[in-house]
Amino acid sequence: MEDLISRQTIIDGLEFVIEHGIETYGAHSISAEKMLEFVKELPSIRSEPHWIPIADGLPNIREDVLVSYYDEVMAGWLNDDGTWFVEGFGRLNMNDIAAWMLLPEPYKGETA
Repeated sequence: MEDLISRQTIIDGLEFVIEHGIETYGAHSISAEKMLEFVKELPSIRSEPHWIPIADGLPNIREDVLVSYYDEVMAGWLNDDGTWFVEGFGRLNMNDIAAWMLLPEPYKGETA
């Protein structure tokens, strides 16, 4: 079973504690404000790569990703002008791409 929690869930919970008084929740050794500051600075945890529909968000500009272009999967990236560059096809419009996916981590080899 996955034991992952989103950063936003933690932030929302800490903000609730701050708004409703830390005395109620027994936070004695560290202030809720300090906990919130710490959580906001944590690095993001990447989940396994999965398809992200364009309507749900876009990758960072010029970040190499996989794109779903009709019935093909290809490497590409989003340009700063809102168009896509897809290997083998060149520049494509936003509505040509249905979804995108982060690349998996590179192979690190076998460890003995």
